[in-house]
Parts: sequence; C-alpha cells; structure tokens
Amino acid sequence: MIKHSKYKNTGVLFELLVRQSTSDLMSNKDPKAVKIFKKFFTNTELGKEYNLYTSVLNAPKLSEAKAEMLVSTIVEQAKKLDREKLDKEKYNLIKEIKKHYDLDDFFKAKIETYKIYASVYTLIENQLSSQLNNTKQII
Repeated sequence: MIKHSKYKNTGVLFELLVRQSTSDLMSNKDPKAVKIFKKFFTNTELGKEYNLYTSVLNAPKLSEAKAEMLVSTIVEQAKKLDREKLDKEKYNLIKEIKKHYDLDDFFKAKIETYKIYASVYTLIENQLSSQLNNTKQII
C-alpha cells in the first residue's frame, strides 16, 4: 500500500514554497523560497510533475468520461517522467528547504487543496509501483 508523503508530494512542496515566499516578502526577509522555486521548478522534472497536479486542480467540473480521460492522461504523462531524476530533484529540494527553513514549521501550514494533492500523489505512485496495491485506495 502506498502511503502519502508530504515530503515527496510535488504539489504540497510547491504550495508550501508559495506560502513561504509570500511570508518572507511580507516580513521583509530575504525571499529564499523564490530562489528555490526558480532552481527546482523551472525546466525540471519537478516542474513537469507539478504541471500534472495543476491539471487536476484547474480542471473545471468534468463529466465522468472526461474525468476518466484526465486521470488516464495524467498517469500516462507521469510514466514518461524520468523517475530517477525526479527523485533526486525532490531529495535536493528538501535538502535546500532544510538549509533555509525549519522543516517542522515549514510543513505546519494548512493547505486547502491538500486532499487533492494527496489523491494525485497516491494515484501516480500506485500506477508506477510494481507492487500489488489496495484497490480501494486507488479508486
């Protein structure tokens, strides 16, 4: 069974960086989060994966058929990502965040779209996993 990890969820990481950069700017602190954005989400596998998450978030109300098409397209696109490179980028992103921010504080922020991010993460990870997974969880 795949468990959701906010440390590995590209959507959650992106959202938290947005909040952190806003917080830094409002407090007149050096916006390190903005530099982290540019480094990790511009022309990277992380950026490509984040686009998959936004496809779900920005989708208007869809018919069941179109929703199924969206999900299958996202899964197919996720399979095309370089997983090794993506995992390395996520590791380095967390390392960079840890260097500039306290991780406990960083991950405390409440995210309204958390359930959607968690669902997309779990769906992608289940589809890419070679293990037999919990069908109820996938559905």
